[in-house]
Amino acid sequence: MILKSEYFSIGYFLVALIHLFIGIYILNKNKKHHLNKILFFVTLSLAIWSFGFSMENSATSLEKALAWRRVMAVGWGSFFALLVHYIILLTGKENILFNQTRKLLFYSPSIFLILTFSLIPNIAKAQYNLSWTKLGWMNAATGGLMDVIFNLYVVVFSAVALILLIVWRDKKRSREVRKTKVIIVATLTLAVVFGVISDLVLYRSIGLEIPQLGVFFAVIPIIGTVYSINIHGLMIARQHRSYQDDYFLNEKKHQMIFAYTSALIIIIGIVNIGVYFVSAYTLEDVLGVSGLICLAGILVMFISIYVSRLETQDKLYFFINTGLVTYLLIHYSGRLANNFIWALPVLFLLISILFNYKRFIYAISLTSLIYHAHDWAFNQGQIIDITYMDWTLQISFYILIFLSVLLVNNYLNDKLLLNQRYIINHQNLAQLSSDFITIDKNTIEKKTLELLDVANKLLDASCGHAIKYPREGQSFGESIQTSNQCHVEYTTLDTIKYGLGELSDSFFNGEIIQIFDLENHVQQNDNFRCIVDNNRARSMILIPVTRGNDNQGHLMFLSGKRKQWGNEEEESLIILRNILSDAWDKIDSQNNINELAYSDLLTGLSNRKMFQIHMDEILRISKRSNLQLGIMFLDLDDFKYINDTLGHDAGDELLRIIGNRIKENLRLQDIACRFGGDEFLVIIPGVASINELQSIVENIMSTFEVDVNIKNHMLKVAASAGIAVYPEDGNASETLVKHADMAMYKAKALGKNKYVFCNDSMKRETGERTKLLKDLHYALVNDELFLMFQPQVNCDKNLISGFEALVRWQHPQKGMISPGVFIPLAEQSGLIHEIGEWVLINACKQSYTWRKEGFDQHIMAVNLSVEQLKDERIIDKVTRIIGTYHMDPKYLELEVTESVAIHEEDDVIQRLAQFREMGISIAIDDFGTEYSSLSRLKRLPIDRLKLAMEFVRNVDQSEKDQAVAKVIIDLAKNMKFRLIAEGVERKEELDFLMSNGCSEFQGYYFYRPMRVDEINSFEGQEVRL
Repeated sequence: MILKSEYFSIGYFLVALIHLFIGIYILNKNKKHHLNKILFFVTLSLAIWSFGFSMENSATSLEKALAWRRVMAVGWGSFFALLVHYIILLTGKENILFNQTRKLLFYSPSIFLILTFSLIPNIAKAQYNLSWTKLGWMNAATGGLMDVIFNLYVVVFSAVALILLIVWRDKKRSREVRKTKVIIVATLTLAVVFGVISDLVLYRSIGLEIPQLGVFFAVIPIIGTVYSINIHGLMIARQHRSYQDDYFLNEKKHQMIFAYTSALIIIIGIVNIGVYFVSAYTLEDVLGVSGLICLAGILVMFISIYVSRLETQDKLYFFINTGLVTYLLIHYSGRLANNFIWALPVLFLLISILFNYKRFIYAISLTSLIYHAHDWAFNQGQIIDITYMDWTLQISFYILIFLSVLLVNNYLNDKLLLNQRYIINHQNLAQLSSDFITIDKNTIEKKTLELLDVANKLLDASCGHAIKYPREGQSFGESIQTSNQCHVEYTTLDTIKYGLGELSDSFFNGEIIQIFDLENHVQQNDNFRCIVDNNRARSMILIPVTRGNDNQGHLMFLSGKRKQWGNEEEESLIILRNILSDAWDKIDSQNNINELAYSDLLTGLSNRKMFQIHMDEILRISKRSNLQLGIMFLDLDDFKYINDTLGHDAGDELLRIIGNRIKENLRLQDIACRFGGDEFLVIIPGVASINELQSIVENIMSTFEVDVNIKNHMLKVAASAGIAVYPEDGNASETLVKHADMAMYKAKALGKNKYVFCNDSMKRETGERTKLLKDLHYALVNDELFLMFQPQVNCDKNLISGFEALVRWQHPQKGMISPGVFIPLAEQSGLIHEIGEWVLINACKQSYTWRKEGFDQHIMAVNLSVEQLKDERIIDKVTRIIGTYHMDPKYLELEVTESVAIHEEDDVIQRLAQFREMGISIAIDDFGTEYSSLSRLKRLPIDRLKLAMEFVRNVDQSEKDQAVAKVIIDLAKNMKFRLIAEGVERKEELDFLMSNGCSEFQGYYFYRPMRVDEINSFEGQEVRL
């Protein structure tokens, strides 16, 4: 029976211990913050509650059990209010308790219950109905009003805590709050549910004889709360502060010792309860001593909380511990506990080693010696079986401990003094290493000075000097030195080599060089004389900064007195060397990356990113100076032709040469950039007039007057240029570039190899095009586009052989818009894909309709733009469309421009070949208007040539046009291409072409483009000739 009740007593005791340790941990995190303080009191209330249960359950009489039950009420009576207070603070609802009146009202239920169940004796005793069971003392519910109030207190405060957590929101830390909330709500809910079931339902309401376990379950939310707010960053950690240099323990360790000592004293107090079970001591005696010990432990922790000066903390700490040891030695003198209590001072003596406070060692040792001398003299004949030799050994043991502790303390103090500088220096090294992580070219000098300052302190040097040798392509390196007293000129590798003399080999092998007597060394190696004369240096330490076999530079430190540096200093110097080497590597890498990021790799000119940076800066200067600024947009004419005929390597070489020539023709303040492809931008700042700007532009255009030799080919290279002027053509770089680009295209339209200044008419035209493009976006949706069909006739058969589908746009306000206007807009904007697909679908659909209506099937010709052919999905789109309308591929003809067939990439030509393999005919539209390579033409997958109307119009009147037409007709016959002549408008044109072998025609002479209903009226009729 006794064994079972003791199990629960031990369990309650362990729970109290857990709560105390959690509380000490919380205070150790931050002893100042109110959140941590309140949470500590929450755990303290639980510890009192648990400890009360432990003592009550082991009490030997009803009076003692009732006394501990009343002590217990202080714990549970304050716990729920403290818990809700903590959650109010955690969730940011401090305004609920913003003044003392509200706090008093908030805690009034708790105070009332503590008074009722604990502090007012007559009322408190009436609330309990204790009886002994095999599991210990049990309290049966009285069923009175106070039980109802108690139940309401528990339920209401628990519910408020849960509600506050559930509605908790924090936008700044929403993720952390959400995770924390889930853990706390879950653990608190478990504890409340299990606690209510065990303490209120099973125990108070039903009367089941089991101990109340609510305090056990309270461990769950406490651990959950501390874990979640700590792991998710919501626990307030302390802000460390520095202390006097004569204190060897930093704040963290100092706080840790106080926390651990506090916990140790509390454990001693709790363990002291065990004396009750193994001795004849009365319960009152054991409880009084244990309470005093635990009080001492709590006071130690409170000292660290409320006393700011470390010296005062230490004095109070030693005063309490000395008093506690003295009291325990006197209390247990001559009793059974004397056999083990004598060792207690040893524990505190060991702790005292950590402090630079010898008075505590003397006090504890003197108290122990006096205690044992007293027992030796007066207690030898009492009940304790300790002989004369025992006392002698104990006294000798204390003397030895005293001498040993004193010796260790002196050694430790000396060692700590020696290590203090080492620790500070290595903290500086660690901080320096951390600072160098974010180093860049803007902070390298500042950070290097900080490194030299740290090194000067570490080496006790009077002067520090860092040299970075020049990189490849640089004429000079970099020199950084510290302090006004340091005067060291830039020292080259040769200076070092000859200045070190026979030590130079060791230096270049990466070794640290120390020169103890620098004056004597200089007499033999004169190169360092200026260092000695300018700095009054007596000793030097020099370390090379290396990366692999590469000498990056060196660090040099001078001392005004003769000095020999030890291994510790050299190791620290190696760390500094490595930090600086990594930093230099990082800066070099950043410089290389910047060169790659802001320079054009092909020409070496600035790229678009660098152009924007230059423009932003130059625009700011121009706005302040009221000077004009010119932006010149250059585009090489026919660069693609050079790429196609001589190859891309030749094109790259041409761009390099042109880039260099442009740069050579610039003023110092002008900046040339490669904008992309064969486009160049030139920033021309600080011009006073348009005439001056025009003169500069003409000088740049003179770049193209000299031929360029590429692979032994002398090329005449031309360029078109557009110029925009700040502020007339815009205040922002984007606007200026857009207007310069616009002017460049105008120059190309005027015949290429020209330059044009942007003007208002161009801007208006651009505005109109922008508006028209916007309308074009809605044309498909609003059914403003429609198809017209122009018949193609075969004069040999005197019949219509096919139709060309032509898209038209009926604008709701502007009427009919020419395809020559909106098709280029569609190609530039990407709308050509949607429009082209729409044309193909409706052309195939109309062909399908005509077949269903019984008309003969004819070839349907549809134009494909270069942008459509570049689309990887074009094959699938065409296949899907002809499949949808059951169209035989041989009746579909796709027309492409001569430029597409001749100049485009191989993948475009491959797609044409795929169409032809499908049975679709390929025709080259406007043949003869581009530069055609006959060798390439014969390999193209084409079926028909369309003779351009430029050579058809008035062909009967122009011998040159007749010659061209005859050549193209003969070419088509010889290469077995079908031929159709476009734009036939007169009988004389028809007669000439027929007489020279052309039999297929398209033009106004036969039919204009017509709508579907017009075509239906004459389908199947003979064609008039």
